Amino acid sequence: MTTKTNWVVLCDDGRLAIITKTTKRGIGIRFPLGGRELVLPKDKVRSFDPINYPVQISAAKRKKIKSAGRTPKDEVERVCNQCLTLKPVDCFAANQTRKDGSTIYRPTCTNCRSGIDGVKNHETRADGSKPEKPEIGDFWKCPICEKCGIVGVTVKIVLDHGHLTGDARDYICDSCNTGLGRFRNGKDFIRNALAYLEKWEKY
Repeated sequence: MTTKTNWVVLCDDGRLAIITKTTKRGIGIRFPLGGRELVLPKDKVRSFDPINYPVQISAAKRKKIKSAGRTPKDEVERVCNQCLTLKPVDCFAANQTRKDGSTIYRPTCTNCRSGIDGVKNHETRADGSKPEKPEIGDFWKCPICEKCGIVGVTVKIVLDHGHLTGDARDYICDSCNTGLGRFRNGKDFIRNALAYLEKWEKY
């Protein structure tokens, strides 16, 4: 039987924590990303209901919320997907604009993104060589997914870079570039994905 996870938000800095116990002294909490358990006075935390902070609000629901004269929460504050801290939206970089004119913010706060974006991308590899860029109209195959297509017509290519060094690697399709980013360019995560697929391939 799965135990429901109950969350609170620290009033002073917005960090999310999991309730471990409630005592006369206060509320026992632990941080999901690590650190020692604490017992805080009840006035130092406030409740957090994940239902109110969905990853994505549908266009229909967003319209319904606004027609009721309210503002969707993700246009006011959101939880950073790296530090798990509830922050005002001005702590997140704008990414896109919805059809209704509202802003879609990046899921990672600018403070955490500085660690992701801090490395400058180079046009050359670590050995000084420069990847040869396929020309528009070339018939090309992605070295990762092996998708074939016409460059600039049926397939978009991007120059992939090392996540930690910024060194160029090679040209890959836009989908694979996004995929590597989702896996944080980590070999361990890709191995985990492979182990997961192998675990379930017999079913």
